[in-house]
Amino acid sequence: MDRRMSVLDDDITDLRNRSMRENILIHNFPFTPNEDLATAIPMTIKQTLGVDVKFSIIHRNGIRAMNNGKPVSITARLTDRTKKDEILNAQRAKKIAKQRLPFFITPQQPPVIHANKNKIYDKANSLKKQNISAKVKRDQIILGDGSVYQEEVPLIQNSDALQITPDEIQRLDEIPIKSTEPVVQDGSEFSAVGAKVQSIEDVRNVYRKVCVDPYAASANSRILVYRIQRADNGQTVENYHDDDEHGAGRRLLRYMQENSIINTVVVVTRWMGNGHIGPKRFTIMESLVNQIANDLDSE
Repeated sequence: MDRRMSVLDDDITDLRNRSMRENILIHNFPFTPNEDLATAIPMTIKQTLGVDVKFSIIHRNGIRAMNNGKPVSITARLTDRTKKDEILNAQRAKKIAKQRLPFFITPQQPPVIHANKNKIYDKANSLKKQNISAKVKRDQIILGDGSVYQEEVPLIQNSDALQITPDEIQRLDEIPIKSTEPVVQDGSEFSAVGAKVQSIEDVRNVYRKVCVDPYAASANSRILVYRIQRADNGQTVENYHDDDEHGAGRRLLRYMQENSIINTVVVVTRWMGNGHIGPKRFTIMESLVNQIANDLDSE
């Protein structure tokens, strides 16, 4: 069933990606009352990037500024899809020349593709900090010896959890963990499980322990995030899995980094409700990670 759903998800993502081929996102373009984006944006792109463009549809994705005070992004559909590469290449040339632009443009992509790319670059940068040669090439990380980077802690699907033997489950039951009380918001339920860890194998075991739990197995997402400081060289090994909660793992890893949470693994589970709670879900998840970290430190 997991594999069938994965194929279906891939097909849906491909269809969404095709529907967005003509679309670009314009970020940091200042908001003005009664703005005429259909006129202002093509004129600004021509002046700054030297590319003539026309849009069949263009709109700002909301009126209010984002939490950081920046204007919300603009979505635009190009009448000529080939202009997308011209725009991105011209923007890249400006960046190489260290010329500042009043905005920046990205292709519009389904959230899963955007999240996966972020994760790849996050991990490549983390490897480089460990003095490990790593280059991103076609959605893969190529290591210095030419091999392809493989996840230290692979994503566990329900079908994978079913392969864990009863003896292994009994051993996993003995691993000490901390857990939070559920938090319910607009129909969605969140909770977290965590533990202190000293190795990647410890992380795998805690993750397995959560995934074989029947209650956690029923969750829509099991977001894994961990950070370990290696005893031999003091370098930090860290990573995450969104498990379809796009952007959550990256957000939680950043939270752990900013709050110096180390040698810790946390799995946040979410049961999806009918209500749409938006970015508030990240605040809830961060509070759960904070609660687990505090409980572990108080031991």
